[in-house]
Amino acid sequence: LSVIDRLECGEKRRAVERGGEECAFLMRYLARDKNALLAYRVGAANNPCCPEDLLRVFVRRHQAPVRSAVVSNPRLPADLQEPLAVDRVESIRFLLAYRTDLLPKTVQTLLDTGGPWVREALDENPTISLAG
Repeated sequence: LSVIDRLECGEKRRAVERGGEECAFLMRYLARDKNALLAYRVGAANNPCCPEDLLRVFVRRHQAPVRSAVVSNPRLPADLQEPLAVDRVESIRFLLAYRTDLLPKTVQTLLDTGGPWVREALDENPTISLAG
């Protein structure tokens, strides 16, 4: 067993959440696999030091709680906004609508596909001015 495998579950989760640039390997090791514990994947997706390639994997292949954590990550790559804006889970689109760094195209997509809760979130977003 590796040193990582010998850590207790809680220690692994805290290490992924705490992160830091030096933890990219640990995040990949513990969180990349869809079968990894959800807490590891959510912790990594929330971490501002999570590598962009791992965020992309999370958006494409992981459960809603992981995708929600990606939306909350302050370093969300701009090109991931659009796939999240059309996510089948409304709560993800709702969270995205509150981000203050939305691209105009993403705002329009959210308006077109978001539903009333998403529209309300966009209305409350201080960086977006909606007409009508």
